[in-house]
Amino acid sequence: MKRKKLYMAAIMLAFFALPMIAQAKEGPVKITAMTRVESHSKVSDSVGNYSGESYEYTMISLTRSLDKNVLGNLFYLNQYGIDKGRMLTHIGGVNLIYVFNPRMVGTFGYSYSSNPENTANLFVVPLENQDKFSSSILYTLNPKSKGLKYSFTTGYSTKTAWNKSRVLTEKANVTFPIFNKKWMGDVAYTFSSGMDKDAGGNRIGHLTNQYTGNLTYKLCKQTKMQLGGIYINKLYNNAPDDMIWRLSVNYSFN
Repeated sequence: MKRKKLYMAAIMLAFFALPMIAQAKEGPVKITAMTRVESHSKVSDSVGNYSGESYEYTMISLTRSLDKNVLGNLFYLNQYGIDKGRMLTHIGGVNLIYVFNPRMVGTFGYSYSSNPENTANLFVVPLENQDKFSSSILYTLNPKSKGLKYSFTTGYSTKTAWNKSRVLTEKANVTFPIFNKKWMGDVAYTFSSGMDKDAGGNRIGHLTNQYTGNLTYKLCKQTKMQLGGIYINKLYNNAPDDMIWRLSVNYSFN
């Protein structure tokens, strides 16, 4: 019952947030969309088995300037299991973005994800629905650079109970031009740490090391294509490492 109420609250929040974004006096609504195909080397089926999986993602996002230095964002994303041949996850959320200055940007957001039942080995396993808060601070060392650009992000996320699934992340990113203005590359390292305590009362600590590399090509003013790879070194529950390859296309409608 509690989750149904939270789910309804998320729907109502989105219902009221969209008119607020649309009616704000600052600037037009920016509409963007993303479609992505992604391949994983090792994914858990929720009962302890690991195998390769492929997914397709679709996202629609609306962003509007709400006030000086303040942006509002509303998004919806879904995940389709290519190997399973069915929809796996629906995610919706809202974000408030504050631009402190050209170097620093802060975000605070709420998201709700709904996971349909997962069939594995003839057993139906209900996957947990999740609602969570997240926040982050992005600091770009040299935002006006036309060459190497360095940025650092600190993020924190938690379920709305505030005492479950608390994760702290630290990310270092380098962006650089390749060939000409249409090509861009970036590499990043992300450290994640669990803030919850285990059965023995000790903090979970270091969860993953994540290494990312992307190559982006600007097809035109409204469209970008990105090829990327992510290696995730998992340090929890003897989980195997995961290698991810992804191809994304991003559209801007205005």
